Amino acid sequence: MKLKWILPLALITAMVASCNDDLNQIGSSIDDTVIYIIEDSTFSENLSIKSIPNEAIPNRTLTQMLGAMNIPEYGSLRSGFMTQLVPYNELDLDAIYQDKIDSLIVTFTYKSDAFIGDSLAPMQISVYELDKELPTRLYSNIDPETEGYVDLSKVIGQCSYSASNLNIPDSLYYAGYKTIEVRLSDELKDRLYNAYKANPDQMMDIDYFKKIFPGLYARNTYGTGSISNISETIMGWCYKKKVRDSEGNFITIKDDEGNILRDSVISTSTAGYVFTNAVPSINLIQANVASNIEKAITQGKVYIQGPIGYDAEIKFPTRKIIEAYENAKKDKEDIVCLLNAVTLSIPVIDPGTNEHGVVPPPYLLFMRKGGKVYNSDNKLVETSKNIFFSDKLLPDSKNYFYATYDATNHVYNFGNIRGFITSIMEKNPNTDNPDANEDMILVPVDITTESSSSSSTETITAMTPYIAKPSQIELDTENIKIKLIYSIKKY
Repeated sequence: MKLKWILPLALITAMVASCNDDLNQIGSSIDDTVIYIIEDSTFSENLSIKSIPNEAIPNRTLTQMLGAMNIPEYGSLRSGFMTQLVPYNELDLDAIYQDKIDSLIVTFTYKSDAFIGDSLAPMQISVYELDKELPTRLYSNIDPETEGYVDLSKVIGQCSYSASNLNIPDSLYYAGYKTIEVRLSDELKDRLYNAYKANPDQMMDIDYFKKIFPGLYARNTYGTGSISNISETIMGWCYKKKVRDSEGNFITIKDDEGNILRDSVISTSTAGYVFTNAVPSINLIQANVASNIEKAITQGKVYIQGPIGYDAEIKFPTRKIIEAYENAKKDKEDIVCLLNAVTLSIPVIDPGTNEHGVVPPPYLLFMRKGGKVYNSDNKLVETSKNIFFSDKLLPDSKNYFYATYDATNHVYNFGNIRGFITSIMEKNPNTDNPDANEDMILVPVDITTESSSSSSTETITAMTPYIAKPSQIELDTENIKIKLIYSIKKY
């Protein structure tokens, strides 16, 4: 424990008064009050912290993972995804040449650098039609066939690809995007086209369309060389279209005598249905942690690994912190105490540079493992990691905190989490289960921010499980720092 004497309040008052234009008032409020600031860092000793399995994440991210990799010192990772689609563009039925759709293509788009692994590794994707609608809440560990979402014997499209995809159009190449295109079955193409012709308006309605086509499942069926982060999924019609003039009339090709020879026709495509955040989607992730990491964890090392694998659980000394602060002012009538800060910093073992694309999580979320909290409306509600993500909650300086990874100093600094302690002191949400205020977890997350046009500040608009890359970090448990900082004003 450190005791720091700052300044007698009399001297502070005199210094302030000396800056006042009214010189006659100097010394009028001088007293013999003294303020001390206490830093208590004893809470960092003998902390209990361990890795806990994280077997699934909820569908709270727009990124769709596709591929598989075996990564040394990390393990194996494989992912596909199920997704619903929404109507996007109408078809001009009268303009479709010979009333025929040539093909139905699903296109998966990803940024040129949004993949890990060997860009030339041969991979294969298979696509399936979903047999039933997706619910709003889903988790990444479900078995789509066992749960009745898909019949894996009924492939509606398949293709081989590599993450480099050297055959993309120049327009996409220079825009920094790559695509994987899968031609879907003629049976599905004709069925959807006939449904559209029968009810064109209804086929542009989300609720109607999902009954006709509940969605698709894309999965890796060959190769373990790369994983791509799909940012856009589009199912589009490819066909020949009769050309209209500026007045909407069809243009025809005529001979010298004015006789119509044929329609003016071009090949085109229409993005008919797309994935957006308005509909459900879920990454179906399978992972096996490397044996050396599993062994290290059994020996007491603490690892955090994502997108699934391990979170960390820490026994936070909440009651000891409150007790130390309360004891500082207990039975003392001549002092006033102010809780200035409770700080938390969690260092990590230097991860070095990983050539396989494994990175430290960019952010860690610090929250209760379970129990209850008072929410923003001051209502007592249950809390958990799944509730946090499913209810689209955000850091609130009371129940949920986050830290950014400092790559220079290899530390996650949560700053001042004073609100966590003071909220419990003011209104304890877990009086019947005090351990719920101490059983805390650290979870790898990603954040989405929005900049204000009137200022340089950024506002967090979403916090989701981190899945952009495989992530892994070992915590330096011997050097975690927790400090209680409070002021004593003694009369």
